[in-house]
Amino acid sequence: MTQASPNRHALPSPLIAVLASLVLAAGGVVRAAESRSTIAAPVFGGEPGAQDAPVAPKDSAPQPVKPALPEGMKPYDITIPGTEVVIRMVPVPHPERPYWLSATEVTWDAFDEFVFEDMFRPEDFAKMKGPDAVARPSKPYIPPDRGFGHEGFPAISLRYQSAKNFCTWLGKKTGTPIRLPGEDEWEYACLAGAKGPYAFDPKEAKKHAWFYEHSLKRPVDPNEDPDFHERGSQPVGKLAANAWGLFDMHGNAAEWVDGRDGTAVLKGGSWQDDVEKLVVTGREAWRERWQMTDPQIPKSQWWLSDGPFAGMRLARSWKAPKADAAGSKGDAPGAKPEKEHEKVGEKKDPEEKKR
Repeated sequence: MTQASPNRHALPSPLIAVLASLVLAAGGVVRAAESRSTIAAPVFGGEPGAQDAPVAPKDSAPQPVKPALPEGMKPYDITIPGTEVVIRMVPVPHPERPYWLSATEVTWDAFDEFVFEDMFRPEDFAKMKGPDAVARPSKPYIPPDRGFGHEGFPAISLRYQSAKNFCTWLGKKTGTPIRLPGEDEWEYACLAGAKGPYAFDPKEAKKHAWFYEHSLKRPVDPNEDPDFHERGSQPVGKLAANAWGLFDMHGNAAEWVDGRDGTAVLKGGSWQDDVEKLVVTGREAWRERWQMTDPQIPKSQWWLSDGPFAGMRLARSWKAPKADAAGSKGDAPGAKPEKEHEKVGEKKDPEEKKR
């Protein structure tokens, strides 16, 4: 049996002991550093927008303070009765009159239930008669999603009346008053405490918003002109949310709101706009050219034949303990009591003839 020869390069035992002690000491320093890093790191999870913010460097701007929510006000889900469609509602922490907005734009999954209820669930449709009846859009003669995508994509090509009636219908279905946002409350929620004109650093726009440069439906061939590539809306909730858990407030689908001047306007810009047009103060009223190819006479009050960018988001007021003299139950700033909300409507953009 062959015996192994001694290792001529082996280190003396005392030296091994010294080196081992140094390694252990170094390991302790590393673990201590890792431990400090873990303690200082922000903890994520829980309610959208409720994560702890990392400690800001001394030379950075102070972080916006998030107002406290009333006791019991938290995110919740609306499930359309008789379906599996769920809409997430997120609280907006205004210091005087908080409210909820839907975390994402309303998708086709939800809007189809409104338009096609007579086909999907005729027994439920039959119940919506008399005082519960809600006028709903005519069946579209062309696919209103324009082939961009359907399930999980924002409902688009909507006129203001379609968006408004969807809110009324959903409120009756669920027993919860649902409405469109007011313009002031939309802007407040969009920025989520930021100073504007965006809720994010413009240099990181592609992480937060879908806009013209960022809305390609397929990869660009370097040999092709990118202006001829198909662009369109994108699935909701795929990019980063703002600080309060709201997705796609800038871009993707522009959103109908009740304007502060009594005009229904679109806010936020859309997938077909340049990023410069996604600023929080941007607004656009209905234009005739959005229905240029609509063959109906008069034009549809429900669909925009040439407006594949117009969508919507839901709002709900926080119910105050007592109703005020006007009958408003805690409507958010910029919103009006329901009776006044009903007076809001589409008005032709005064700049239309100048273009």
